[in-house]
Amino acid sequence: MRMQQIILDTVPICIIMIVNKKQVWANKKMEEIFQYQKEDFKNQTTRFLYPSQEAYEKFHDESYPPMAAGHTFESIQELVRRDGTHIFVRFYGKAVAPPDMEQGTIWILEDITERKQSEEQIKKSLHEKEILLKEIHHRVKNNMDIISSLLSLQASTSQNKQLQEMLIDGQHRIKAMAMVHEKLYRANNTAEIDFSDYVETLVSDLILSYNKMGDKFTVSLKLSKITLDIDTAIPCGLIIGELVINVLKYAFVGQTCGGMEVSLDSTDENCQLKVKDNGVGFFKNFDYSNAKTLGLQLVEELTEQLKGKLTIQSMPDIEIGTEINLVFPLKAERGQLYESK
Repeated sequence: MRMQQIILDTVPICIIMIVNKKQVWANKKMEEIFQYQKEDFKNQTTRFLYPSQEAYEKFHDESYPPMAAGHTFESIQELVRRDGTHIFVRFYGKAVAPPDMEQGTIWILEDITERKQSEEQIKKSLHEKEILLKEIHHRVKNNMDIISSLLSLQASTSQNKQLQEMLIDGQHRIKAMAMVHEKLYRANNTAEIDFSDYVETLVSDLILSYNKMGDKFTVSLKLSKITLDIDTAIPCGLIIGELVINVLKYAFVGQTCGGMEVSLDSTDENCQLKVKDNGVGFFKNFDYSNAKTLGLQLVEELTEQLKGKLTIQSMPDIEIGTEINLVFPLKAERGQLYESK
């Protein structure tokens, strides 16, 4: 018997027995945690451990029905020590002879205050980090908007038509990247964005800037809901921008109407992007890997960064227009667009 008492007093948890809502026995750990003597507990209710009468009654109303049914009741409660400090305690309760609650209940109490405080500190740190990341994305987006505005201003004052087009294209590349940061800033998740929503916004923005056929140009968007991280979203967004701009600038030369389809889909491992038009198509034996335009060079470099595969089909291989497919892994170690020399 003495050995059992030594064991019960040595364990690092509180063990108590309650009969008719009064404590009839407790081990030594109960004294250590709550700073009361055994005499203070014996034949007393545990009301004085609760911050309010309401909290005390609520706990008993919640705990007794499941214990009467033979179940173990588990709960975390905020209790009060003798010196007034609040602690968090995990309760495990079991009836001695359910459903007869008059036979008493056995309780195990574990002080989890330090763990709770650590969890709260981690949550606070994560929240502060999230706020910081949002602020960084916001500032990056604002800085890119300034650069975009400067390019637009430079284009509007230039008399050189070719230079104007280059500046406007550069402006839209900046806006495509800025849009990723804006989506991250506004999203609840600062690590990933809803890429389908991003593509819809990007394509709409480019059509407003480059479409010269008005309502005679039609666009079909078939976008599955996909989330991408920033390292994937920016290069993929730039690729979409280049492909859509290319369609709007060159696919319908000499035509008065046309259409384009942009689709986005994914499997468990890969993401597939398709940009298709019904325009004039590329010239025969066109090889995009040897293209000298900045836009297609960017597409090739960015495809390598995504560790993806790009295929281009044009007339006469397909019935009409051009179809460009990009397939890239959703999870991969991304390369860098520019290597330091």
